[in-house]
Amino acid sequence: PGPAVLGFLACAAIVRRDAFLEVGGFESRLGIGGEEQLLAIDLARRGWGLAYVDRIVAHHWPSPIRDPSRRRRVQTRNGLWTAWLRRTPATAWARTRDALQAARGDPATRAALFEALRGLPWVLRKRERIPPTIEDGLARLERDYGILGRDLTVIDLRRPDQLLVRLSPAAVAREKPEGK
Repeated sequence: PGPAVLGFLACAAIVRRDAFLEVGGFESRLGIGGEEQLLAIDLARRGWGLAYVDRIVAHHWPSPIRDPSRRRRVQTRNGLWTAWLRRTPATAWARTRDALQAARGDPATRAALFEALRGLPWVLRKRERIPPTIEDGLARLERDYGILGRDLTVIDLRRPDQLLVRLSPAAVAREKPEGK
């Protein structure tokens, strides 16, 4: 129906009910903020096709009441949990190391680390690594483009020689790191 993707934004996606239920839906521990990363990975590892379909439109009216610090804390915690739950040990450690470095100057990231560590027993019980093809696709995005799953709204893997992505507005707004 459209370009294959490995990730999506929950507020801008439509997922088949059967697929959603088969993988257990959104993990309730994650709440709102980065919860779609784990769902997208689980859909892909269960063999469900994920696609960007231009003719389908999802409407989203977010609450105007936002707490940016809380949102960053939840997204960081959820990103750590997703890495610890599904990614390779090397990738999980890299995410943890990045959060440790960021936590030095950011109270929200520091709080996210503590919350993530409190959930570690649950993570270790629920850990299921993803297939190498999915891990390779995610790692390729991160390596070649310096972006993380939360930055992506569409990932197109139809051509082996090209990787097409659509970035989230937050990722576009961030300054590109030197050397990337």
